[in-house]
Amino acid sequence: MSNGKPKEVLNIIDANAYLFKSYHAYDPFLDVKGQDQRVLKGLMDAVMSVIYHATTPAPSYLNRPEPVHHFIFIFDPSNGSAYRKEMFEPYKANRPPKEEDFIRQAEFTIRVLKERVGLPVLVYPGFEADDAVGSIAR
Repeated sequence: MSNGKPKEVLNIIDANAYLFKSYHAYDPFLDVKGQDQRVLKGLMDAVMSVIYHATTPAPSYLNRPEPVHHFIFIFDPSNGSAYRKEMFEPYKANRPPKEEDFIRQAEFTIRVLKERVGLPVLVYPGFEADDAVGSIAR
């Protein structure tokens, strides 16, 4: 506490990893139209877990006396990082391209998280999520 006001805590989340984890670890999860929505399901499971654990008072041994008050979920742009490729041409050159279904699900999931759920979502064109996390944290 400073000035008698409780300290507000911001949790900056590189949520991009949750997209890949959901796509590759979850079984297909079909919506009423028969489209796979496992990325949305997995990300919502992760988001709810993050929010629950961050806002629940922590045991004293975790050295986190303040609950989290605010969240920002940051994602990579769908076309990758121009910034890192400019710095190092062969950056991720050996990785296979993202699957079309993954891209569709990821874009839909980010839109739902932002527009329907109302959580703060950021995508910085040309920069990966971890670059944005570092800039915001600084």
